[in-house]
Amino acid sequence: MLMRTMKKIYERFGVLMESDEVLSRPGIDFRLVCRMLRVSPPDLDEVVRKELGMSGEEVVGKCRSRN
Repeated sequence: MLMRTMKKIYERFGVLMESDEVLSRPGIDFRLVCRMLRVSPPDLDEVVRKELGMSGEEVVGKCRSRN
């Protein structure tokens, strides 16, 4: 059950990382994204690292830089 829940949260994280509306907000960072998703940063970071091989902060930074 926990893995299924984290998979859904990871999918929602992906949707947010494609959203110009979210990424263009001043001050958006990984912790704020985690608050939006109602998940702890360490939990989401673990899944992001497993799936993408980089930290959640790195992913948010890369996505923001392409905006």
